[in-house]
Amino acid sequence: MTDSLNAIKIIYDIIKTCGVSVFKDRSPRDQAGEHIIVGSNGSTNLEVVNLAQVNVNIYIPKPKGGMVNRPRIETVRTAVYTLIANATGPAGYYCVIDQAFSALLEDAKEGFDVFTIRYEITLNT
Repeated sequence: MTDSLNAIKIIYDIIKTCGVSVFKDRSPRDQAGEHIIVGSNGSTNLEVVNLAQVNVNIYIPKPKGGMVNRPRIETVRTAVYTLIANATGPAGYYCVIDQAFSALLEDAKEGFDVFTIRYEITLNT
């Protein structure tokens, strides 16, 4: 049986080459630049068998003027979308990755614009 830890690893392995620092679960305390966090919303295989939800949170530093850096968010978001769309499931798994939700989050982390993408991953060994 698989769970959210497997799903986080799968998404991390797919997007770690996107050109931005990617971390599992949370960012280092002193992280000041662009980065992506791959984590889970806490659903477990006890709630839904072989279905895990994974959040991909893209953190882009706010520009000095305070406006949202939409062009950079769109560039990184598109890189993530492309890598996920072109991915093949890991060896030994039947894996379906569906995008369930995406949004720009306001004031999620001081000094950053945050774009979140939630994926639902069906995993069967």
